[in-house]
Amino acid sequence: MSSAVGLDSHPQGAPWGVAVDSSGIYWTNTSESDGGAGGSVVMLAPGSGTPFTLASAQPVAFSIFLTPTAIYWTDYSADAGTVMKLAK
Repeated sequence: MSSAVGLDSHPQGAPWGVAVDSSGIYWTNTSESDGGAGGSVVMLAPGSGTPFTLASAQPVAFSIFLTPTAIYWTDYSADAGTVMKLAK
């Protein structure tokens, strides 16, 4: 059995939604780790130890869903919610 490994050298704001496919692990952060406004969508490719930010300054990124060609996530702000899309 493998041990879980944290990304201590790459702190995340407030991880929320997680999705996985063959291209990597994707997740949303509901806030930035540096205390900045908004959240982010992040990806970690197989064999990589460094997460890559795909979208930053998202109001409050929550759920995430993957298709073979796109990444979808939900954002929430005080007055509205939005479904966002990013091509892979």
